Amino acid sequence: MNLSQINEIVTPILEHRFHANGFRGSDISSEEDFDGEIVLRVTAHIEKPVEVMDRVDATLEIQDALEQKGESRTVYLEVETDNGEKPDTLSGEEI
Repeated sequence: MNLSQINEIVTPILEHRFHANGFRGSDISSEEDFDGEIVLRVTAHIEKPVEVMDRVDATLEIQDALEQKGESRTVYLEVETDNGEKPDTLSGEEI
């Protein structure tokens, strides 16, 4: 799949999952990870921090949806606020 096709699948999932966090859009790239595998890196731009488990659930939903379309690359999802921070929270506490 090309990045445009992947974006068509990823964006609605992120809009649904991170609506309450002020989802603003996302960036998607394909790159080589630390062990030489080609992976998909997704950065969701949000206003408010995301619970860690919400990010995990979104990652799994994206991975499943892409696999159903034949995409085998691993998805790495990060969240970033408007000021460039990459916050995760666990029960309301930033980690």
